[in-house]
Amino acid sequence: MPSIDKKVLDVSDAEFKQRLKQALLLLPHKEVPLHWGTTKGGFVDVSSLDLTILSYSKNTTSWKAKVAYYFGETMVGCSCGFEAEPEPAYCEMELTISRVSGEVVFLPAG
Repeated sequence: MPSIDKKVLDVSDAEFKQRLKQALLLLPHKEVPLHWGTTKGGFVDVSSLDLTILSYSKNTTSWKAKVAYYFGETMVGCSCGFEAEPEPAYCEMELTISRVSGEVVFLPAG
């Protein structure tokens, strides 16, 4: 399970969104379920990975956020005569970060 250094997020509200975005972008990509956003059975291409914090809340035990990830989806195995190009892909997730351990739990937005 991925985790974030909880000290990074223990900041004022003015800094929180930017710090959270930076921390999420630094997580190992294979530990973030970006495949939830693939729609054509392709592979996730993180070369253009970005995200937006749509909303967030804090309480005494956790931070919660709704996040939109933007990345590429590359189709492989097509019989076209050129390299497969990544197509834009998008995925919304809800996540909870433990204030005790820093562990991040991802859930599909819903």
